[in-house]
Amino acid sequence: MLPIIWSETALDDLDKILEYVAARNEAAATALQERIEASVEPVARHPYLFRAGRVAGTREIVAHPNYIVIYRVLAEHIEVSAVLHSRQQYPSDDEPQELSFVPIRSGLDAYVMLLLVNGATP
Repeated sequence: MLPIIWSETALDDLDKILEYVAARNEAAATALQERIEASVEPVARHPYLFRAGRVAGTREIVAHPNYIVIYRVLAEHIEVSAVLHSRQQYPSDDEPQELSFVPIRSGLDAYVMLLLVNGATP
């Protein structure tokens, strides 16, 4: 089982989200915090349980219909990198995306350009 470590960025993201919700409904903020934190717990035992992220090397948990937790699986631990509202632009325009050519064998041998996210292969 890998330990889960929250980055400062992720903790700041979560604090900002909870402050915003708490200003309108304290009970909802408490429930949201519990839900987001509970959504991360399974990755300690099953690091690849959730979908591959849109940024290479990350994975994403839809913790709530409005909130996504971004994490990375490292050799020694799981790093929670960010907590985002689902309407936020992610990744931002300045984060590079990887383009790769992958040989595809089908009826005709051809090279097909695929956008690979998180090193996924067909």
